Amino acid sequence: MLGAKMLGVLLIIGGCGCYGLMSASRLHKRVEQLLSMRLALACLENEISYLRTPLPTALSRAADSSAEPARSLFAGISQDLQTRDGITIDEAWQHNLDSLSRRADLNSQDLELLQIVSPQLGMSGVEEQVKLLAMVQQQLKVQEGQARLEEDSGRKLRIYGGFAFGATVVLLLL
Repeated sequence: MLGAKMLGVLLIIGGCGCYGLMSASRLHKRVEQLLSMRLALACLENEISYLRTPLPTALSRAADSSAEPARSLFAGISQDLQTRDGITIDEAWQHNLDSLSRRADLNSQDLELLQIVSPQLGMSGVEEQVKLLAMVQQQLKVQEGQARLEEDSGRKLRIYGGFAFGATVVLLLL
């Protein structure tokens, strides 16, 4: 009987602790994903402004030089533009951004920033597109800084909080 109780105690504390560790990991992943998006947008900006590359090719090249989740976002948009007749950049962007939102650790503000890009991309002049991409990159950099602060302040709290919550549950059950 004592062995079963000890196993239960370990499972409860371990499960709550793992939840805290996973929560802290998501904070770190968000910082990395924001950086990935910002660098991918910088690559796309260079393709558009200096090389005057057609949009599907520019998106594909930006995807090739990017880390996840930017790679899958840009590759998906490029593929949609090349294979689906009649699809606009806005539709392809929104479709792939919706798919990304289910897989990535980005919050709603991050996704809203990325949504700003789609209506203007490919529909305005090169200078306007470059200005838009630069503005979104700057805002993503701000979001990245805030995410780093959240990670620094919340990481230990989530890790220790998970284990402490598990210990509290065990004490209440005993």
